Amino acid sequence: RAPSSDPLIIASTAFYERYFHERWQDKKDELPWGHKDNLPPRMQRHYEFMARLVEASAPAQGENFLDISAGNGTLSLPLAARFKRTVLADFMVGSAAWLAKQERSLVLRTDYLQSAYAPGAFDFILCTDTLIYGRDHEERLLQTLWAALKPGGKALLSFHHRPHHNPFTPPIVVGYTRAEMSAMLNALSPAPRLTFHPYYQEFSGNLESPLGRVLRGVFPATRYFVEA
Repeated sequence: RAPSSDPLIIASTAFYERYFHERWQDKKDELPWGHKDNLPPRMQRHYEFMARLVEASAPAQGENFLDISAGNGTLSLPLAARFKRTVLADFMVGSAAWLAKQERSLVLRTDYLQSAYAPGAFDFILCTDTLIYGRDHEERLLQTLWAALKPGGKALLSFHHRPHHNPFTPPIVVGYTRAEMSAMLNALSPAPRLTFHPYYQEFSGNLESPLGRVLRGVFPATRYFVEA
């Protein structure tokens, strides 16, 4: 596919390439981006929501688990005991160096645009904050992950939603309408059964509360987490 002419996508791809080609350093004393000790309260609530959803979605036990865009392992390391093998993949030096020091996991510093995994290798695949680096690769990545999933396995994917509901937040580089998410995922073979979980990043309350129901009825979600 021809490179995108969208300036936001071009800038996002340049960001990705710059960090992926960063020289390796053993950053012993630095916590990676997104570590809970580095986060403001709003982002701590963000990770708490994601952690609850990931723990509920993941199988109680299995052979192999992949977290692509694992970051600091906040979401995946607590699940490692459920699986015989846990594979944590990230493209940033700081994250990969941090993960390499943690127990019970195999760490890959990987280029998401060139990822390749054995067919049917994983019982559970987690993919958060990966599908935002340009519309020129997300379909290929989804096809790669879907092929790597065992028959009957499960994936949990995160998409930034377009339009974003907060007008004071910088524009999302790559966002998707719910219809676009469904179209991309239903193009996979075999087509998955989808469950959508809306998420409001600036709202930490219960979405089933009166205020939460009003919020869902008035504003579009910040993201969707999709079980497939």
